[in-house]
Amino acid sequence: SLVVDCIVSNNVCVRRVIVYGTCVNCRFFDNKVTQNSVVARDGYLYNCVIDHNRGSHTVYSMLGIYNCTFGDDNKALNGGDTTVISENKGPVCNTLCLGAVKLQSGYALYNCALLTGASLPAESLRTNCIAMAKADYDLDADLRPASRTSPLVDAGSNVWLSAEHSATDIACGQRV
Repeated sequence: SLVVDCIVSNNVCVRRVIVYGTCVNCRFFDNKVTQNSVVARDGYLYNCVIDHNRGSHTVYSMLGIYNCTFGDDNKALNGGDTTVISENKGPVCNTLCLGAVKLQSGYALYNCALLTGASLPAESLRTNCIAMAKADYDLDADLRPASRTSPLVDAGSNVWLSAEHSATDIACGQRV
């Protein structure tokens, strides 16, 4: 499936996912599943904001995650404040993770900003990623860099993005 320019919120399901497939310019808030994934599975995420979701995983088996923001209030079912990206099949590029994040092994991260102390497996490939405290992200209420002096602005390269996808975020602001 292809989901474009949508706000997906207040969904509850058992043993399923909110979206199977590719999501472009979407916002996912306040969704809950009692088992398995929460937001998306088996597709791509482009320019999405994911926050205030509950489940055993935040995203699962994605083919690629580009220009996305994972907020600081995604929670695991056990109550932990963790964004869980599981069994990814593709890269995570130009993505902000504002809360604790747990990645399973084998990930390729490019131009990502992670919270200091993020739980990353030793075998994950990390290129041009930064780790910093949440207060140093300098974001506005829409989770975008609040100023041109944010360490997230002009901090990387767009070489990992395919030609059909821009280097802008959901609000058309420059991501890198």
